[in-house]
Amino acid sequence: MIIAGLDESGKGDYFGPLVAAAVALDGQAIAYLDSLGLKDSKRHTPGRIKELAGVIRKYPHSTVLISPKKYNQLYSRFRNMNLILAWAHAQALENLLGKTGIDLAILDRFSRAGEFERALRKKGIKLEIMEEEKGEKYIPVAAASVLARASFVAWMGRESEKLGIDLPLGSSSPKVKEVACALVEKGGEDVLSRYAKLHFKITVSLPCGPVL
Repeated sequence: MIIAGLDESGKGDYFGPLVAAAVALDGQAIAYLDSLGLKDSKRHTPGRIKELAGVIRKYPHSTVLISPKKYNQLYSRFRNMNLILAWAHAQALENLLGKTGIDLAILDRFSRAGEFERALRKKGIKLEIMEEEKGEKYIPVAAASVLARASFVAWMGRESEKLGIDLPLGSSSPKVKEVACALVEKGGEDVLSRYAKLHFKITVSLPCGPVL
């Protein structure tokens, strides 16, 4: 039996992309990753995430990364993060189905409104789906969680190096507003939109003045 796990990263981060990942594992692969101590990405250090992601990429997988600029364009149209996330997960699953057969897909539940099922129907995907809160307790979902976070962190590292500014994680630290203002000073909303999810409340409460 081949089980696909789906999870995302970047949903709660002001800076950075939204990443959806899907990983397909059989019983042997699940047992092996379990023996490595694989857990939800939140329970691993950045170094361990990178290490585990290297192992997970040996199995059939798919990652859909929506850059902040693209994300802001999509949000201006859909006005709902869950709709964007449902599309991203459906795309990741569709890509994965092009690589391997799947008997069951487990999704870490992000919405109660059925957005994911509708996104699958639009793509003509018929597959047994299990949505569950705290889905990372299942190894395939934990694997997707690690893969998504590894892609998110790698993007943040690359863009921070190009900018010469460290883009902070999360959305609540004072550093987030400090860096946002530094980007606004570089070029206003246009520059900020390349790195941040503008619909977050932070954008209209910056100490350097609201951007939108």
